[in-house]
Amino acid sequence: MITEKAGLDISQLRASIPALADCVYLNTGTFGPSPTSVMAKIRVVLELIEKQGPYSPVVRQSVEKDGFEAVRKKAAAFLRVSADELALVRNVSDGINTIAYGLDWRPGDEVVISDQEHQSGLLPWMILAKRTGIRVRTAALSDNPDEILQNFEDQITSKTRIVFASHVTHRGLLLPARQLVDLAHENGALMVFDGAHAVGQIPVYPHRIGCDAYLASGHKWLLGPQGTGMAYVPQKHLETFQPSWSGWGAQQDEYLDNPHAPLAMKDSARRYEFGTKHWSLYPGLGASIEFIGSIGVDGIRERVTPLAERLKHHIKQFPTLLLLTPLEEAMSTGLVSVRLPETTPKNLKDQLWDKHRMLVSYDYPHRVLRFSVAFFTTEEEVELAMDAIRELAAA
Repeated sequence: MITEKAGLDISQLRASIPALADCVYLNTGTFGPSPTSVMAKIRVVLELIEKQGPYSPVVRQSVEKDGFEAVRKKAAAFLRVSADELALVRNVSDGINTIAYGLDWRPGDEVVISDQEHQSGLLPWMILAKRTGIRVRTAALSDNPDEILQNFEDQITSKTRIVFASHVTHRGLLLPARQLVDLAHENGALMVFDGAHAVGQIPVYPHRIGCDAYLASGHKWLLGPQGTGMAYVPQKHLETFQPSWSGWGAQQDEYLDNPHAPLAMKDSARRYEFGTKHWSLYPGLGASIEFIGSIGVDGIRERVTPLAERLKHHIKQFPTLLLLTPLEEAMSTGLVSVRLPETTPKNLKDQLWDKHRMLVSYDYPHRVLRFSVAFFTTEEEVELAMDAIRELAAA
């Protein structure tokens, strides 16, 4: 159990996350509730900036330089990659755009994406198609990993340069990542993952996956602050993905002393970072990684799996509801999505809040209700979600 792995019981874990005392928090897939330790770290940094001034030697050394790099090392250790392979960005959207605009696209080039991508995993490619003449091909996802691989293979051609997919989709499907990498590489394409819903839910080690870029956010399952994220780009691909937006901080230090010298970008993933950053947020990201690391992602998955399965089996009882998340543990995580009848009201999310103080995600146009089952979710909260589902089915 997670309590044994973490050395803490669930009540202690919940007590360290104040937001859980005020509501039934089933929306970590949108924004995770931050532990006190995360917000306290941010406050300490902000108070230092307040007292010392934002450009004082003390702040620059302890926050901008030492602090920022310390967070990079923690994040790199968590993902088991080199710190030089990790850029600290604002979010996954930043990372996707960095990769998408990093290639020198030619008319006729192709990118293959899944048919369940979030807008941030769709719009950059569609805009590139409009601007450069590339073609975006779509592979259908299903609950069958062999079928998924076949659908991607059917869309990949000799013109495919990138295959892009969410490691865990926003509806809760866990993709066969390693097999997708092999498939892309066998066809001469690069494989890039959106890991917004994977990092913090399941063990994620990009080197082991073998992908060519991996993008993660801090504000979801890592329970970190909004405005923080990570982009993994291996050393061999620094020249593959060229910076398309740049500025101060992305170049080699010697270029600062002689701006007329030949352009020399940083020889690490730091080349994708530039300009003024919200320095105080990243120590919060470091604290959130420490918090999740102290529990252990294996323990998190071990606790969440039976809770999510219980909720999914409950949904399957009602013929008017359509479970969109696979039942199988190997194909899913803590995200549980269900399509509701067309008669479901637009203000369902507000109704659940008003009646149960329950936070969920609700995509009204598609009538998709999503529950995020996290390690801090209690059995009583799952029961409450099941009651809400029963009421919706009855209505």
